Amino acid sequence: MDIIIELFILAFGMGLLVKGADTFLESSSKIARHFGISDLIISLTLVSFATSLPEFGVTIMSALDGIPSISLSNIVGSGIANICLIIGIPAVFVGVKIHDKIINRDAVAMIVSYILLVLAIAVGGINLFFGLAFLLAYCVYLYYLYQHNKHSKVKMKKTNKLWKQFILLLLSVAAVYLGSRLSVNSAVSIAHAVGISEWVIGATILAIGTSLPELAVVTQSILKKKVIMGIGTAIGSNIFNILVILGLASIASPLNIPLSKIWVDMAILLLSAVLVTWFMTTGHKITRREGFFLIMLYMGYLAYLLFFRITLAN
Repeated sequence: MDIIIELFILAFGMGLLVKGADTFLESSSKIARHFGISDLIISLTLVSFATSLPEFGVTIMSALDGIPSISLSNIVGSGIANICLIIGIPAVFVGVKIHDKIINRDAVAMIVSYILLVLAIAVGGINLFFGLAFLLAYCVYLYYLYQHNKHSKVKMKKTNKLWKQFILLLLSVAAVYLGSRLSVNSAVSIAHAVGISEWVIGATILAIGTSLPELAVVTQSILKKKVIMGIGTAIGSNIFNILVILGLASIASPLNIPLSKIWVDMAILLLSAVLVTWFMTTGHKITRREGFFLIMLYMGYLAYLLFFRITLAN
């Protein structure tokens, strides 16, 4: 009976996370367009931040609660899901054309952030030094974005009652906070009750749940024929998750997990990033066959977690 209650709490918490992120996305996009910020910059920064709010809440709460396995597994699992599912699923149905800037700039930045993550874990964990280095790297990335887009001409779209959008922004952050707190607490309780590794909970249920906003944004962007915004969101979210969320989480509490325990997860994370970048360079698009391959890679990762990692120690 207790597990059933915890499952309801988890579902409610994840619902709050997704709804809060969706409200944040809508309000922040209106505010950004009010000041004339381009779609690509919105997708790589504001939208990426908005869709990463669930990961942000879960990861920071887990770090503050002293549960590094959930902090890190949520980000790693979300990163794999963002590439294999969030990009792979739309590609299977319609194929995805890729902008040069995403290939040459953002995909490379994503791979570099993953390499930095692996190096940090390999030398002992993500401590204060690496956390600050991650945040500095993201600032460099933002400066690079600014330099490449500062001369872009963007038509402003004025928003009536701008104050209302800022209020919605604050309410959405509150919803994400409450949702993340409920999600982390219930996920840990479920893991302990059924004997499942906290890493597996973080890399599956929490990771897929916190990736729902990215899936919604990418799907809508394709339906509205704004694919560049959808793919930019998925890649931008991965960069943000590693450099900003893990950077802040490590400042709150060091994330020390031996690489020997999670080397398969990290290898799949890097492999998925390299594969999707390679797919992008072949004809500047991701074909349906390549999208299907990405989905199968994710299914293989889930099988590994469920059959080989589910009861192992964190």
